[in-house]
Amino acid sequence: MAESEKAFQIEEKEGDLFLKVLSSDANMQVILGELEKKGHPMSLALLEKILSGSEEEWKRIPRPSEYEEERIDVRLSPDKLSAEITIASGSAGTREILQERCLQLMVSNGIKPELVDPGLLSKAIDERGIWKKVAFGKVPVEGVDARLEVSVETDRKAPAGHDAEEGDVDHKDLGIIHNVWKGQEIVVKIPMQEGEDGFDVTGKPLKARRPRDVKIIEGANTELSEDGMVLRSKEDGHLVRDGFRFRVEPVFEVAGDVDYSTGDLDFAGTLVIRGSIRDGFSVRAGREMEIGGTVEGARVISEGDINIRSGAMGIGRAFIQSGESIFAGHLEQCSVRAGVDLVFKQAIMHCDVEAGSCIRHTGEGKGYITGGVLKAGTEVECLSLGSEMGTRTVVHVGVSPELLEKRNQLLSGKTELEEKKQMIVKNLSYLARLMKEKGLDEQHRAMALRLDELLKTVRGQLGKITPLIEDIERVIDSNKKKGNVKVWNICYPGTVIAIRKDTLIVREALERVRFIYDEGKIKMVSLE
Repeated sequence: MAESEKAFQIEEKEGDLFLKVLSSDANMQVILGELEKKGHPMSLALLEKILSGSEEEWKRIPRPSEYEEERIDVRLSPDKLSAEITIASGSAGTREILQERCLQLMVSNGIKPELVDPGLLSKAIDERGIWKKVAFGKVPVEGVDARLEVSVETDRKAPAGHDAEEGDVDHKDLGIIHNVWKGQEIVVKIPMQEGEDGFDVTGKPLKARRPRDVKIIEGANTELSEDGMVLRSKEDGHLVRDGFRFRVEPVFEVAGDVDYSTGDLDFAGTLVIRGSIRDGFSVRAGREMEIGGTVEGARVISEGDINIRSGAMGIGRAFIQSGESIFAGHLEQCSVRAGVDLVFKQAIMHCDVEAGSCIRHTGEGKGYITGGVLKAGTEVECLSLGSEMGTRTVVHVGVSPELLEKRNQLLSGKTELEEKKQMIVKNLSYLARLMKEKGLDEQHRAMALRLDELLKTVRGQLGKITPLIEDIERVIDSNKKKGNVKVWNICYPGTVIAIRKDTLIVREALERVRFIYDEGKIKMVSLE
């Protein structure tokens, strides 16, 4: 210490402090320490600037109030994920010295030096007097919970009259049935994503939230994949969710009526309605349908059997269609389409009925048919047909309405193909004459090739459609031979019986009669 003191001298004269360096070996840090003791703290950069500033032997040391030197401030954000620094505009010293001083100050504030961005620190030195962020921590990346994506919205709470896509209000679309089909993916698990821990500028670890996993629980009529990521339906039906458990119910039951409390229904499976189907509503089922009450002016369609325990009062608006058979107590003012049989107990009144096979009564009840038009593929059987008032009742048997419709469609298609074929042949004939007379240019040759290919296609289509028509004709002809109408009690005047191409109008009341087709005309045979 004595040797260092000999290398410099500090004296106070008239309130000012003066420094004299006696040796080039003087320790600058020692000088700075002595100046700080005397109330004149400063940086090494400022001391070097003072010593080189003049050639006088004694250097006056400026008072702290006379300079603004190395005023560096550091502050941390509230979450300590960043730190910023500001350097006073009058700070002295080289860039390296200021950078070193800034780092020292940040370290003294607990900031990890490796988190300081050198480029941003350099920019802070250039742009003094402004707070600049120079150090950053790492925000933790939170883990993402596993979740389930369900193909059907099972928790829908739509009130009656929710907005439809067009902005209209549909009071009949309540979405109470959640349809799924066999083999359909109904639930897919999106796996959880692990988070990443972070840290603040002091190096303190910031733990990320750990994600939560979920597990799909398979219920009735569902099947979970081996990896537990996909749940599929094993049946057509209604999807029910209970937390993470899912089940498919093949039967959907309505305890009361189909009305504004249920809306229209469209179900993939079997539909059981304990009450009635009110006027103006629509009900569909992918399998069977059972109706405990009455069908009013509603639209009822099922791929399987339809069993209407009471009956239908259609008021001219009801449409009832089954891919299989229809069973009903009574039918009045309805349009009815049965793929196989229509079986009734009490009455069919003023209806438009088509059945692929039979229209018959159960053997119980009144079993009468009056008014309307009835078509059956093979047979119509009832207790009474027509009415005492002579109500026009028309019965067609011997031809399946469905087959007739299919045949008519095929015949219409065949006619269109024949017309197309004639037009192509006509155009090809014209091109052939043109080629003979003066040859064909490139455009006409291309047209001829296209027409030739089109002719091959049309001929191929005709070759397929013609056998189909012939097959249907054979089936129709076979069914015509089976066609008959049985009336076990009375067939009233005004009834029209049509079998094959013959038609018979009943002129007087007939008891226990059977109408058959024999030798080209309709004959009446007594029922034993």
